Amino acid sequence: MKTATDKSTSKTPKDDDDDFEIPFKKLLIIVVLVGGLLALMARGYRSFTNYVDNDPAFCADCHVEQTQYALWAASDHKDVACQKCHRQTREEAVNTLRRFVFDAEVGDDTKLHSPKVPDSSCGQCHLNNDSNWPEISGSVGHEVHVQKKQISCMACHARAIHKFGAAIDSCVDCHESQVIKATGMEDLHCLACHNFISKEGSLKPHREACMECHHSENVAVAQFPSNAPMANLECWSCHHPHKGSETALASCRPCHDQVGESGLHKKHYDAVCTDCHSPHSWVAGPQSCGNCHSDIHENRGECWSCHTPR
Repeated sequence: MKTATDKSTSKTPKDDDDDFEIPFKKLLIIVVLVGGLLALMARGYRSFTNYVDNDPAFCADCHVEQTQYALWAASDHKDVACQKCHRQTREEAVNTLRRFVFDAEVGDDTKLHSPKVPDSSCGQCHLNNDSNWPEISGSVGHEVHVQKKQISCMACHARAIHKFGAAIDSCVDCHESQVIKATGMEDLHCLACHNFISKEGSLKPHREACMECHHSENVAVAQFPSNAPMANLECWSCHHPHKGSETALASCRPCHDQVGESGLHKKHYDAVCTDCHSPHSWVAGPQSCGNCHSDIHENRGECWSCHTPR
């Protein structure tokens, strides 16, 4: 027989649902809070990794008062994040952080990470046919040095910190025997003559490259008459500026090897060709003879009308 007390303490199915509903609400709140916390942590992690991997301000924490940072900020790469060139794996980044905290003194960045830049860092912009850098991909100079000779980008473009133009020293390291020796050209950069970023031809300078200086800089201008016998030759066929002033003008005889066998050429074989032949037109006139011979015929005509030059 049930008493009143038994009746009041007995549970119905609805009571069981109420007991379950309370912890479920708590669990839901916990899940929402944990999920929100995880979302905030994920967002914070993304922001932190983006700061570490892509923001120059991260590097500035150590380098802002150093020369490297100032040179970068004033360079052509000032809009390129440090990390895009100085790349580290995640493991290397963790080791850098560990060494910074435990091993290295503040400012002693040589103990923290290597400043070396792999060629792949340069290639991601300069050698991937990027339309922003059309002069690099496929250029004659880079094809020879980078693709064929496998010369590192840094060998030429890192002679000074964050100054990316190729210095003359970069060329001389490999081409020591090709230093310019011709008078008046000693201070020229190699690239003034050798069109490194040309898309066709070779690194040997074309006449147009020579004329850029010989016309615009008021240097002795070469005049080529349309009927000049050497009008189609490149300047370097005769001029060798890497051999010094005395030998800068190549000997004519390798091409004109039989000229000295007869006539006036045989008699004047020891003379310098340009004493008689005006450079670039190569015409010998009476004034040429008069440089050495007095005009005993009172200018009655061209000397070789009587004196056979051949």
